[in-house]
Amino acid sequence: MKKVICCPASCIPDVLDKETFYFVLYSSSNNPKIGHITPSFLSEFQKQGFNPSIEMLDFTTFALSVVAADESVIRSESADGWTRSIELHIYLQNPEIWNKKRKDLEDTLRFLTGDFWNLRFFESKPIGVKSNKQAKINSADCVCLLSGGVDSLVGAIDLTTKGIKPLFISKIVRGSFDAQRKFAIEMGAHSVTANGVEV
Repeated sequence: MKKVICCPASCIPDVLDKETFYFVLYSSSNNPKIGHITPSFLSEFQKQGFNPSIEMLDFTTFALSVVAADESVIRSESADGWTRSIELHIYLQNPEIWNKKRKDLEDTLRFLTGDFWNLRFFESKPIGVKSNKQAKINSADCVCLLSGGVDSLVGAIDLTTKGIKPLFISKIVRGSFDAQRKFAIEMGAHSVTANGVEV
């Protein structure tokens, strides 16, 4: 089982386990053996005028930590060359809520990725994100993931033909962004945002 720890910089141990992947949340490290998760994320929230709740920030931390684990644990190094066993430690502001749903979350990740997940939630210090700026409100009434593939495109078409106005979200992946942008615009998006940049 591969271990991945996603935590504040203050929780990184002085001596690193060679078999563990470490990621600092919302900051960076000078140690090349420690990865980082979106160092500028919180400052960007403030610049945009958002004041996210603890629940929203914990959900974001959980999602980004899962992505970090998924991208760092190599499938080819598993026993069968595909199925991974991942022990993921995540530091959250309110871990108790997540501990109550731990088994459901592990089962969901098992279904989505085909891997075995062992989730551990720990308490971190509060994350202060406060902004005096008024956030620009989007007219969308739901969020739709748009990868550029057939599955997400069909979902986007179903929503827009029902008169729903989705906010299309994507991750820039080499070779697929042009398709993502084209599909979003054809379904009525006035602007397309990828990785926080309007294009």
